[in-house]
Amino acid sequence: MTMTRDIAGITAALQRLLEGFLPKVDLAGTPAAIGVSALPPDRIGLTPEHNGLNLYLYRITTSSAQRNAAPPRRNRDMDVTAIDALSVDLHYMLTAYCVNDLYGQTLLGAGAMALHQTPVLASQGDPVRLTIQMMPTEEMSLLWQMFGEKYRPSIPFTATGLVLRAADAVPVVTPSP
Repeated sequence: MTMTRDIAGITAALQRLLEGFLPKVDLAGTPAAIGVSALPPDRIGLTPEHNGLNLYLYRITTSSAQRNAAPPRRNRDMDVTAIDALSVDLHYMLTAYCVNDLYGQTLLGAGAMALHQTPVLASQGDPVRLTIQMMPTEEMSLLWQMFGEKYRPSIPFTATGLVLRAADAVPVVTPSP
């Protein structure tokens, strides 16, 4: 499995998880078309037809907890010959987009409960832990500036423990002396 499929697979699993927790009616009790998108914030259009959550993957970092878990393979001369796995953390921003702000807050609350009640996301390989992150207001403000959008109430969270593995070990090229 390639890296992009693993990361996209986690995002798709998160979309399915969140969709299962969303209310099916708006505040007035009217059935609502609600979905979970995975788009950059500047691509979300705020229209009466768009009610839902947006799951935006804004950063990928190497996992400090798993950094040394799978040592690289070495030959008899102790030269690194292959690196089999890379453990990464996926940093997401969960935001509600809704014309009615109160309904948007309801959707964001449902998303928070989904993340809270599902601390471990079952994946094809190792379990992936979901953790809501505390983010200072200044850092959140800087992120929204980076997105090029006005601030919206959001929930930052991290999916940790995703291990990316190549089908075949990736050969390491060492410089010749």
